Amino acid sequence: MLTITQQELRKRGEKILAEIQDLPIEIAVIDTYSQMGSGALPLEKIPSVALRLKPNKMSVSRLARLLRLSDPAVVGYIEDDHFMLNLRTVRQDELQQTAQVLRRVLG
Repeated sequence: MLTITQQELRKRGEKILAEIQDLPIEIAVIDTYSQMGSGALPLEKIPSVALRLKPNKMSVSRLARLLRLSDPAVVGYIEDDHFMLNLRTVRQDELQQTAQVLRRVLG
């Protein structure tokens, strides 16, 4: 996961975006970073890409909770009143499932 390129991560984001763009949500694929390491180096950052989501019909914290409780769980974080899903943590074979969970929770 650490060696995936920004270009590949952006493609992953665009695939999910194409599956859910009709939902009542503000969504964008944005550049961000991932933190790696622990212990002495918990703040080491590498470039990444994320989906930035803000639902129109529920709070961001409710969205985060529903996604964590879904099956399979989708775990992200809240930043500046948006739900962030760092695509470095989503494998290629999980893209369709991730889009399905987002559709189920938001649809």
